[in-house]
Amino acid sequence: MRLSNKQIFSVYYHSVFNYPLRREDLKRWEFGNKNLPKINSKTPVSEKDGYFFVRGKKPDIEKRKRNEAFSAKKVKLAQKTASVLEIIPSVKMVGITGSLAMNNAEDSSDIDLMVITARNTLWITRGIALVLLGFFGFSLRKAGDTGQKDKLCINIWLDEISLGWNLKNVYTAHEICQIVPVVNKDETYEKFLRKNSWALDFWPNGILKANPKNIRWGVGDELIAKVFSLFDYFAYLAQRTHMVKKITFEQITKTHAIFHPRNLSDYVTEKLSLIK
Repeated sequence: MRLSNKQIFSVYYHSVFNYPLRREDLKRWEFGNKNLPKINSKTPVSEKDGYFFVRGKKPDIEKRKRNEAFSAKKVKLAQKTASVLEIIPSVKMVGITGSLAMNNAEDSSDIDLMVITARNTLWITRGIALVLLGFFGFSLRKAGDTGQKDKLCINIWLDEISLGWNLKNVYTAHEICQIVPVVNKDETYEKFLRKNSWALDFWPNGILKANPKNIRWGVGDELIAKVFSLFDYFAYLAQRTHMVKKITFEQITKTHAIFHPRNLSDYVTEKLSLIK
């Protein structure tokens, strides 16, 4: 099968994560027209058992298959988590992110989630969510944890008034496209995609048709969220004070909290710059 330059770039991009691509992946993750690196059409790409990978780089096809089995179990746990979070009126969306969103989580991996909240309720919602999940016996990953298997890592919190992604590059675009919505109130997932439509310049076919649990956000929910908003600033101050000494690459503001132990954007960009 002869690949286009856009498909070759996709193979190279995913090789950074040791993720060989199937034929259907080549279609979904065919690169767009955004700053496509100049790649020789004869750039070596090999195929084995229906998987495409960079020639000379040993593809771990069996590992990808194993990770798909591990991911199926973790997705069920993510769905149970979302069913608890949806109880909170100010939670407007819950989505799976990271390697689990790509069905590529290892057995030892945690479960990365994103939560979008009603306006001006991010921090009070986060506080309630952590208490509620703890009450129901969910294991939450904390800073410095070495054992992370099946622990919940809600590492992206967004207020619905701050849905736009600030850092726009090939990596963050991929992260946005791969999100799997689980709970969706008031079409918040669709609003998030519209706000970040720039990601489609990089990966025009990256967003799969979603089938989340769509829930109507009623008048009662809105009233409760407004009450929550009265306490949000105090919740923000309390939580920020608690975590201030631990902040490294995290982005903490009143309307978004993104917890990542390291900045992968720079790492991926550096790796891709080696493509000739």
